[in-house]
Amino acid sequence: MEASNPHNDRLADLGAANRAKLVSELRKGASLPLHLLSEATGLSRPTLKSHLDTLVTAGIATREEARVGTQGGRPAASYSLNASGALLVAMDISLHEHRFMLVDLAGTVRAARVCELPAPPAPGDRSRLLIEQLHDFLGEADTPTDRVSLFSAAIGAQVDQRGSLGRLPVGNALIDSDFASRLPAPLILENDLKAAAYAEHRIGCAQDALDVIHALLWYRVAAGIILDGRIRRGARELAGELNMVASTSMPPPEDWTTWPRFLETLLAAEKGDARALESVDGFCALTATQIAYLAMSIDPDKIVLGGPLAHRSPMLVDRLILALDKELPTGPSFVIEVAALRSWGPALGAALRGLEAIETRLLGAPSTIDALVNASPIAIPIPCKPQHDSVLNEENE
Repeated sequence: MEASNPHNDRLADLGAANRAKLVSELRKGASLPLHLLSEATGLSRPTLKSHLDTLVTAGIATREEARVGTQGGRPAASYSLNASGALLVAMDISLHEHRFMLVDLAGTVRAARVCELPAPPAPGDRSRLLIEQLHDFLGEADTPTDRVSLFSAAIGAQVDQRGSLGRLPVGNALIDSDFASRLPAPLILENDLKAAAYAEHRIGCAQDALDVIHALLWYRVAAGIILDGRIRRGARELAGELNMVASTSMPPPEDWTTWPRFLETLLAAEKGDARALESVDGFCALTATQIAYLAMSIDPDKIVLGGPLAHRSPMLVDRLILALDKELPTGPSFVIEVAALRSWGPALGAALRGLEAIETRLLGAPSTIDALVNASPIAIPIPCKPQHDSVLNEENE
């Protein structure tokens, strides 16, 4: 095997970075001529033209010839991003529901769906159900399965840096090992809390923070961790998994067994039930202890509280913050916010990771994705695309 040439490698890296910079500029939406793209990117026109030709050939960009003017001269061509050049299906595979999003190269969510499950199915049954739901979802979105370039899923499991399952949890696997082989395009995975943490850092409430803890608000805390703007995985992909510690795994009180059951306790506490309030305070004390250990180990810019309970009870969040203050009487006052992306955080994180993977494959490096926009009729906590710009919304009227 020939040894890699460092000079050629550097040139290849530079070319990939320049193509990614160009796609970031095209993603802003305007159709731009060569001279304006040159000004915006700082690239010379010959370099820019070479990269644009590559993007057009790959189907990522489109070239429009300007109409011939009355004053003669060669009209300048303009270039725009071909949003349909690559399509991604992002998923959130959780115990009680499945979420799907169809996302294009511009970062527009073209369609979305939430499928609630009456009871958690077995791994093999869930995999078959997911395939059925995917076909129905894409059919409803009028998108053939062979148009999808990549599937990207957030899942409650140990996932490695390559986007593969590190291991299937014994007795608690959400999908079977054959799920990826049943899909018509490659699948990459991300741990659900890491995906949610990444989404909050990139497009949510933690965009101003480099070090972030995204903690599941539960009596057995698990967290996604962002350090220096990157997902912290750890040597065994287990960073933040405090729920694996034996002292947090003791049998819970009856009203803590599931979050719907605990939600009933919360509602009773909010109405003044003393026994329910005592249970909530015990829950908050145990949760605060675990978050305090994480916080003092990492000293983050921001702590984000996520999970199905975080948005359902302001009282729970307030009492948790009080419990955290008691746990750290001489410690710093951490900035704590409830996740802005709510229950869509894992799916949006999967979308961001999936777009990065597509661009790395097509361009050699990912571009800067500053935002995702929603053009679907489903409520998602990201900016909505104006209806007159969305063919999908016009067709659904």
